[in-house]
Amino acid sequence: MSVPGWYPDPGGQPGAYRYWDGDSWSAETTTDPRQPGPGAGGPGAGGAGSGGTGPGSRAAYLTVAALVLVVVIAIAAIMIFRTTTAGSPITDRSYPDSTVSGWDDSQPTDQPTSVSPSPSPDGSRPCPLGDPNRREAHPEDGRVHGGNLSFPAAGNFQPAAPEPRLSFAYDVTQQYLGVNDNPGWIAQLAVGRLLGSDFPGQPKAIAELIMQCGVTTDMYQPYSPNRQDLRNEAITISGQQGWLIEADIRVDKPGLPFPGDKVIFIVVPDGDNWGMFFGAVPIGNTDLTNQLNQVVRDLRID
Repeated sequence: MSVPGWYPDPGGQPGAYRYWDGDSWSAETTTDPRQPGPGAGGPGAGGAGSGGTGPGSRAAYLTVAALVLVVVIAIAAIMIFRTTTAGSPITDRSYPDSTVSGWDDSQPTDQPTSVSPSPSPDGSRPCPLGDPNRREAHPEDGRVHGGNLSFPAAGNFQPAAPEPRLSFAYDVTQQYLGVNDNPGWIAQLAVGRLLGSDFPGQPKAIAELIMQCGVTTDMYQPYSPNRQDLRNEAITISGQQGWLIEADIRVDKPGLPFPGDKVIFIVVPDGDNWGMFFGAVPIGNTDLTNQLNQVVRDLRID
Protein backbone atom coordinates (compact mmCIF):
# COMPACT_ATOMS: atom_id res chain seq x y z
CA MET A 1 0.00 0.00 0.00
CA SER A 2 2.72 2.45 -0.99
CA VAL A 3 0.48 4.50 -3.31
CA PRO A 4 -1.11 7.47 -1.49
CA GLY A 5 -4.89 7.73 -1.78
CA TRP A 6 -8.28 7.09 -0.15
CA TYR A 7 -8.93 3.55 0.98
CA PRO A 8 -11.80 1.89 2.83
CA ASP A 9 -11.50 2.77 6.47
CA PRO A 10 -9.27 0.10 8.07
CA GLY A 11 -11.23 0.77 11.25
CA GLY A 12 -14.28 -0.82 9.59
CA GLN A 13 -16.56 2.25 9.55
CA PRO A 14 -19.18 1.49 6.84
CA GLY A 15 -19.01 3.76 3.78
CA ALA A 16 -16.02 5.69 5.12
CA TYR A 17 -12.66 6.19 3.49
CA ARG A 18 -9.37 7.13 5.17
CA TYR A 19 -6.40 8.70 3.40
CA TRP A 20 -3.05 6.85 3.19
CA ASP A 21 -0.15 9.29 2.51
CA GLY A 22 2.41 6.57 1.91
CA ASP A 23 3.57 6.46 5.53
CA SER A 24 0.51 6.68 7.76
CA TRP A 25 -3.31 6.95 7.85
CA SER A 26 -4.96 10.34 8.15
CA ALA A 27 -7.02 11.24 11.18
CA GLU A 28 -9.99 12.37 9.09
CA THR A 29 -12.29 10.24 6.95
CA THR A 30 -14.58 10.95 3.97
CA THR A 31 -17.49 9.37 2.17
CA ASP A 32 -16.27 10.72 -1.21
CA PRO A 33 -12.94 9.16 -2.21
CA ARG A 34 -12.76 11.48 -5.26
CA GLN A 35 -11.86 14.53 -3.21
CA PRO A 36 -8.19 15.48 -2.73
CA GLY A 37 -6.35 14.13 0.26
CA PRO A 38 -5.62 16.19 3.37
CA GLY A 39 -2.97 18.85 2.65
CA ALA A 40 -2.98 18.01 -1.07
CA GLY A 41 -2.53 21.66 -2.04
CA GLY A 42 1.21 21.68 -1.12
CA PRO A 43 4.15 20.93 -3.43
CA GLY A 44 4.29 17.47 -4.90
CA ALA A 45 7.07 14.89 -4.94
CA GLY A 46 8.88 16.70 -7.75
CA GLY A 47 9.93 19.50 -5.36
CA ALA A 48 8.67 23.03 -4.76
CA GLY A 49 7.67 24.84 -7.92
CA SER A 50 8.67 21.92 -10.06
CA GLY A 51 5.25 21.57 -11.65
CA GLY A 52 5.46 17.80 -11.12
CA THR A 53 2.58 15.37 -11.06
CA GLY A 54 2.57 14.28 -7.48
CA PRO A 55 -0.58 13.04 -5.71
CA GLY A 56 -1.63 16.57 -4.71
CA SER A 57 -1.37 17.95 -8.25
CA ARG A 58 -3.20 14.96 -9.74
CA ALA A 59 -6.01 15.37 -7.21
CA ALA A 60 -6.35 19.08 -8.07
CA TYR A 61 -6.48 18.29 -11.76
CA LEU A 62 -9.15 15.65 -11.12
CA THR A 63 -11.21 18.13 -9.13
CA VAL A 64 -11.07 20.75 -11.91
CA ALA A 65 -11.90 18.11 -14.51
CA ALA A 66 -14.86 16.93 -12.46
CA LEU A 67 -16.20 20.47 -12.15
CA VAL A 68 -15.78 21.07 -15.88
CA LEU A 69 -17.60 17.80 -16.59
CA VAL A 70 -20.50 18.81 -14.33
CA VAL A 71 -20.80 22.18 -16.11
CA VAL A 72 -20.70 20.53 -19.55
CA ILE A 73 -23.38 18.02 -18.55
CA ALA A 74 -25.60 20.80 -17.18
CA ILE A 75 -25.25 22.89 -20.35
CA ALA A 76 -25.96 19.87 -22.54
CA ALA A 77 -29.07 19.03 -20.54
CA ILE A 78 -30.39 22.59 -20.91
CA MET A 79 -29.79 22.57 -24.66
CA ILE A 80 -31.50 19.20 -25.10
CA PHE A 81 -34.53 20.37 -23.10
CA ARG A 82 -34.86 23.58 -25.11
CA THR A 83 -34.50 21.79 -28.42
CA THR A 84 -37.05 19.15 -27.49
CA THR A 85 -39.69 21.54 -26.22
CA ALA A 86 -39.20 24.09 -28.99
CA GLY A 87 -39.48 21.55 -31.81
CA SER A 88 -42.36 19.47 -30.48
CA PRO A 89 -45.99 20.22 -31.42
CA ILE A 90 -48.53 20.88 -28.70
CA THR A 91 -50.48 17.66 -28.31
CA ASP A 92 -52.43 18.41 -25.14
CA ARG A 93 -55.37 20.20 -26.58
CA SER A 94 -57.80 19.94 -23.70
CA TYR A 95 -61.44 20.40 -24.64
CA PRO A 96 -64.31 20.63 -22.18
CA ASP A 97 -65.55 17.19 -21.27
CA SER A 98 -69.02 15.93 -22.10
CA THR A 99 -70.45 17.32 -18.85
CA VAL A 100 -70.23 20.82 -20.32
CA SER A 101 -73.43 21.41 -22.25
CA GLY A 102 -71.85 23.70 -24.83
CA TRP A 103 -69.49 20.94 -25.94
CA ASP A 104 -71.61 17.87 -25.23
CA ASP A 105 -71.25 15.67 -28.30
CA SER A 106 -71.97 12.42 -26.49
CA GLN A 107 -75.50 12.56 -27.91
CA PRO A 108 -76.71 14.08 -31.18
CA THR A 109 -78.45 17.40 -30.93
CA ASP A 110 -82.20 16.95 -30.86
CA GLN A 111 -83.62 17.96 -34.22
CA PRO A 112 -86.56 20.31 -33.83
CA THR A 113 -89.85 18.74 -34.81
CA SER A 114 -91.66 21.97 -35.50
CA VAL A 115 -91.32 25.66 -36.08
CA SER A 116 -93.66 27.57 -33.81
CA PRO A 117 -95.84 30.10 -35.64
CA SER A 118 -97.24 33.29 -34.22
CA PRO A 119 -100.37 32.78 -32.09
CA SER A 120 -103.60 32.71 -34.09
CA PRO A 121 -107.24 33.14 -33.07
CA ASP A 122 -108.25 29.64 -34.22
CA GLY A 123 -105.55 27.93 -32.15
CA SER A 124 -103.74 26.33 -35.11
CA ARG A 125 -101.05 23.78 -34.39
CA PRO A 126 -97.33 24.52 -34.80
CA CYS A 127 -95.81 23.83 -38.22
CA PRO A 128 -94.37 20.31 -38.59
CA LEU A 129 -90.86 19.82 -39.92
CA GLY A 130 -90.95 18.14 -43.32
CA ASP A 131 -88.30 17.38 -45.92
CA PRO A 132 -88.97 19.46 -49.05
CA ASN A 133 -85.94 18.02 -50.85
CA ARG A 134 -87.20 14.43 -50.57
CA ARG A 135 -88.33 13.93 -54.15
CA GLU A 136 -90.59 11.30 -55.69
CA ALA A 137 -90.43 9.99 -59.26
CA HIS A 138 -92.36 12.17 -61.72
CA PRO A 139 -92.72 12.21 -65.50
CA GLU A 140 -90.85 14.69 -67.68
CA ASP A 141 -93.81 16.01 -69.61
CA GLY A 142 -93.41 19.78 -69.65
CA ARG A 143 -95.22 20.14 -66.34
CA VAL A 144 -93.86 20.94 -62.89
CA HIS A 145 -94.68 18.10 -60.47
CA GLY A 146 -94.77 17.85 -56.69
CA GLY A 147 -96.91 15.50 -54.63
CA ASN A 148 -100.00 14.66 -56.70
CA LEU A 149 -100.24 18.13 -58.28
CA SER A 150 -98.69 19.62 -61.41
CA PHE A 151 -98.93 22.75 -63.55
CA PRO A 152 -97.59 23.67 -67.01
CA ALA A 153 -94.01 24.95 -66.81
CA ALA A 154 -93.98 28.74 -67.02
CA GLY A 155 -91.69 29.81 -69.85
CA ASN A 156 -90.85 33.19 -68.34
CA PHE A 157 -89.80 31.63 -64.99
CA GLN A 158 -86.58 29.79 -64.20
CA PRO A 159 -86.54 25.99 -64.71
CA ALA A 160 -87.97 23.85 -61.92
CA ALA A 161 -85.78 23.64 -58.82
CA PRO A 162 -86.05 22.75 -55.10
CA GLU A 163 -87.52 25.16 -52.53
CA PRO A 164 -86.22 24.25 -49.05
CA ARG A 165 -87.99 27.15 -47.34
CA LEU A 166 -91.30 25.28 -47.59
CA SER A 167 -89.90 23.34 -44.67
CA PHE A 168 -93.19 21.79 -43.56
CA ALA A 169 -93.70 19.92 -46.89
CA TYR A 170 -92.17 17.09 -48.93
CA ASP A 171 -91.39 16.56 -52.63
CA VAL A 172 -91.39 20.30 -53.36
CA THR A 173 -90.56 21.75 -56.77
CA GLN A 174 -90.74 25.42 -57.69
CA GLN A 175 -90.22 27.85 -60.52
CA TYR A 176 -89.17 31.38 -59.69
CA LEU A 177 -88.82 34.70 -61.45
CA GLY A 178 -86.66 37.58 -60.28
CA VAL A 179 -88.83 40.68 -59.84
CA ASN A 180 -86.39 43.03 -58.09
CA ASP A 181 -82.60 43.14 -57.99
CA ASN A 182 -81.79 45.31 -54.99
CA PRO A 183 -83.12 44.19 -52.65
CA GLY A 184 -83.51 40.81 -54.30
CA TRP A 185 -87.07 39.48 -54.54
CA ILE A 186 -88.77 36.73 -56.53
CA ALA A 187 -92.18 35.54 -57.69
CA GLN A 188 -92.79 31.81 -57.17
CA LEU A 189 -94.91 28.87 -58.27
CA ALA A 190 -94.51 25.61 -56.33
CA VAL A 191 -96.15 22.23 -55.70
CA GLY A 192 -95.45 19.55 -53.09
CA ARG A 193 -96.87 17.04 -50.63
CA LEU A 194 -98.06 17.36 -47.03
CA LEU A 195 -98.15 14.24 -44.87
CA GLY A 196 -101.57 13.42 -43.48
CA SER A 197 -99.93 12.44 -40.19
CA ASP A 198 -98.52 15.98 -39.95
CA PHE A 199 -101.72 17.67 -41.09
CA PRO A 200 -104.80 15.74 -39.93
CA GLY A 201 -108.13 17.44 -40.47
CA GLN A 202 -110.29 18.98 -43.17
CA PRO A 203 -108.99 20.87 -46.24
CA LYS A 204 -110.06 24.28 -44.94
CA ALA A 205 -108.15 23.86 -41.67
CA ILE A 206 -105.09 22.49 -43.47
CA ALA A 207 -105.07 25.41 -45.92
CA GLU A 208 -105.23 27.84 -43.01
CA LEU A 209 -102.37 26.11 -41.24
CA ILE A 210 -100.02 26.07 -44.23
CA MET A 211 -100.80 29.72 -44.98
CA GLN A 212 -99.85 30.46 -41.42
CA CYS A 213 -96.71 28.31 -41.77
CA GLY A 214 -95.71 30.17 -44.91
CA VAL A 215 -96.06 33.52 -43.19
CA THR A 216 -94.36 32.58 -39.93
CA THR A 217 -91.37 30.57 -41.21
CA ASP A 218 -88.41 31.54 -43.40
CA MET A 219 -90.52 32.56 -46.39
CA TYR A 220 -91.73 35.81 -44.82
CA GLN A 221 -90.95 35.90 -41.11
CA PRO A 222 -87.66 37.84 -41.53
CA TYR A 223 -89.66 40.75 -43.00
CA SER A 224 -92.25 41.35 -40.24
CA PRO A 225 -95.18 40.19 -42.39
CA ASN A 226 -98.75 41.42 -42.13
CA ARG A 227 -101.43 39.18 -43.65
CA GLN A 228 -104.74 40.31 -45.18
CA ASP A 229 -106.98 37.53 -46.52
CA LEU A 230 -108.71 38.09 -49.88
CA ARG A 231 -110.24 34.67 -50.61
CA ASN A 232 -110.93 31.67 -48.40
CA GLU A 233 -112.97 29.16 -50.39
CA ALA A 234 -113.42 25.65 -51.68
CA ILE A 235 -111.83 24.67 -55.00
CA THR A 236 -112.21 21.60 -57.20
CA ILE A 237 -109.19 20.22 -59.05
CA SER A 238 -109.54 17.15 -61.28
CA GLY A 239 -112.75 16.27 -59.49
CA GLN A 240 -111.20 16.47 -56.01
CA GLN A 241 -112.56 18.92 -53.47
CA GLY A 242 -109.82 21.09 -51.93
CA TRP A 243 -109.40 24.51 -50.36
CA LEU A 244 -107.82 27.80 -51.47
CA ILE A 245 -106.69 30.78 -49.41
CA GLU A 246 -105.47 33.96 -51.09
CA ALA A 247 -103.89 36.76 -49.05
CA ASP A 248 -101.81 39.88 -49.44
CA ILE A 249 -98.66 39.53 -47.33
CA ARG A 250 -97.21 42.98 -46.71
CA VAL A 251 -93.59 43.11 -45.60
CA ASP A 252 -91.08 45.49 -44.10
CA LYS A 253 -88.25 45.42 -46.64
CA PRO A 254 -86.49 48.78 -47.20
CA GLY A 255 -86.00 49.55 -50.87
CA LEU A 256 -88.62 47.10 -52.14
CA PRO A 257 -90.72 48.98 -54.75
CA PHE A 258 -93.95 47.12 -53.89
CA PRO A 259 -95.56 46.42 -50.50
CA GLY A 260 -95.24 42.63 -50.55
CA ASP A 261 -96.74 39.55 -52.19
CA LYS A 262 -100.10 38.26 -53.29
CA VAL A 263 -100.01 34.66 -52.03
CA ILE A 264 -102.18 31.63 -52.82
CA PHE A 265 -102.06 28.31 -50.95
CA ILE A 266 -104.16 25.34 -52.10
CA VAL A 267 -104.56 21.86 -50.60
CA VAL A 268 -106.25 18.84 -52.19
CA PRO A 269 -106.53 15.23 -50.93
CA ASP A 270 -103.75 12.83 -51.97
CA GLY A 271 -104.82 9.50 -50.50
CA ASP A 272 -103.89 9.74 -46.83
CA ASN A 273 -101.83 12.85 -47.57
CA TRP A 274 -102.35 16.23 -49.20
CA GLY A 275 -101.26 17.87 -52.42
CA MET A 276 -100.13 21.47 -51.98
CA PHE A 277 -99.77 24.46 -54.29
CA PHE A 278 -98.04 27.74 -53.42
CA GLY A 279 -97.90 30.85 -55.58
CA ALA A 280 -96.58 34.35 -54.84
CA VAL A 281 -96.34 37.44 -57.06
CA PRO A 282 -95.77 41.12 -56.24
CA ILE A 283 -98.80 43.03 -55.00
CA GLY A 284 -99.97 45.32 -57.80
CA ASN A 285 -98.27 43.45 -60.66
CA THR A 286 -101.24 42.80 -62.93
CA ASP A 287 -99.45 40.60 -65.47
CA LEU A 288 -98.02 38.24 -62.87
CA THR A 289 -101.30 38.20 -60.94
CA ASN A 290 -103.10 37.10 -64.10
CA GLN A 291 -100.44 34.47 -64.72
CA LEU A 292 -100.80 33.15 -61.17
CA ASN A 293 -104.57 32.85 -61.58
CA GLN A 294 -104.08 30.99 -64.86
CA VAL A 295 -101.66 28.54 -63.22
CA VAL A 296 -104.29 27.85 -60.55
CA ARG A 297 -106.84 27.07 -63.27
CA ASP A 298 -104.32 24.76 -64.97
CA LEU A 299 -103.52 22.74 -61.84
CA ARG A 300 -104.02 19.02 -62.28
CA ILE A 301 -104.02 15.95 -60.05
CA ASP A 302 -101.80 13.23 -61.55
